[in-house]
Amino acid sequence: MVTLGLDSWKASNTVCWRDIVKKKMASLALSLVLIFSFTQSAFATVGFADDYYSAYVVGPMQAYQGHITTSTDSDWFKWTNTTGSAKVLSVILVNSGQQNYDLEVAYAPPGVNIDTLQKASDNGPGGIDSYSVGSLPHNWTIYWRVKGHDSSQYSSTVPYITWIHVQ
Repeated sequence: MVTLGLDSWKASNTVCWRDIVKKKMASLALSLVLIFSFTQSAFATVGFADDYYSAYVVGPMQAYQGHITTSTDSDWFKWTNTTGSAKVLSVILVNSGQQNYDLEVAYAPPGVNIDTLQKASDNGPGGIDSYSVGSLPHNWTIYWRVKGHDSSQYSSTVPYITWIHVQ
């Protein structure tokens, strides 16, 4: 009797977990569709967001596709927390399967220049690099830079995608 009860429990929980996994996969697919439908091209040209003074302003529901076109090219982005309260957030960089771009991040209060960048974990070509901030205070700005992992990692045809997720 106990075995039958356990088998019955396993069967019902297997169905339950399958439903959960299906819902999670559907949610992930929907998220990716939404991200890519809001992707705007930030094609890296000489002079585009080449330093944090000219960083491209990113909204929390926007993703940007760009290119690192030379060995010395980098693209800068920023988001300022004007929500009225501290926010938990993550900056995400999706590498293509052919290139390895790096993500570097810094954040500061108004009027303070950044001088040190923190490097996100490098997950290599085809990987997703991310950097999380536990609490970005109101009016602070987070800056992030996308650049080639080394001098051979650039392409005018192989893009990256980056965005910020604010909770």
